[in-house]
Amino acid sequence: MAEQFDVIVIGAGPAGYHAAIRAAQLGLKTACIDAALGKDGKPALGGTCLRVGCIPSKALLDSSRQFWNLTHLFGEHGITAKDPQIDVGAMIGRKDKIVKQFTGGIAMLFKANKVTPYYGFGQLQPGNVVTVKQHDGSTVELKGTNVIIAAGSDGRGAQAQIDRIVTGWRLRRVAEPMIVNLDAQTPEKILTLKQVGKAERDAAKHLGQALSAGIALGVF
Repeated sequence: MAEQFDVIVIGAGPAGYHAAIRAAQLGLKTACIDAALGKDGKPALGGTCLRVGCIPSKALLDSSRQFWNLTHLFGEHGITAKDPQIDVGAMIGRKDKIVKQFTGGIAMLFKANKVTPYYGFGQLQPGNVVTVKQHDGSTVELKGTNVIIAAGSDGRGAQAQIDRIVTGWRLRRVAEPMIVNLDAQTPEKILTLKQVGKAERDAAKHLGQALSAGIALGVF
């Protein structure tokens, strides 16, 4: 028999976890479903923004900014360093630690506000029933008076109909044309069809390479 909830939220990104926490604070029995796993293989709440998008990008940019300050600004303060080097492994380690703190913080907020988390892939069925295929292969069934779909920037289930999917943080070749996620954080713009030519694809590829190199070299 399906467990009953007042609110079921599918997705624990910035939209989903805020909705779940607020619903619980208003006294509603709330569940939140998310399938993401962290680098350690354990569930990681927070969506693209916290796990692989905004937060890790800002962490890496902050590290590269410190290197730039050392080589360009610290001399004015009488601070110098001979032949400074970037330890990319240490930089990535710091980024991973920050991400884990943020995702762990969401889990603590869920516990504090009595939001029930389910870790797996949620699928909406008729009658406000949501099935959750959990990471251990088992399936649970939930029923919600209200269901909020906050699946975010990772489009799923469209592979058979299109050739290219662009999500908030990755490009994966599938078929033609292209689905562009214009803004993962505004639901009305999550998926927009757009044809693109070779020139645009090449420009995007070169921009990505330049950004990756810039972060690694600390030029930002």
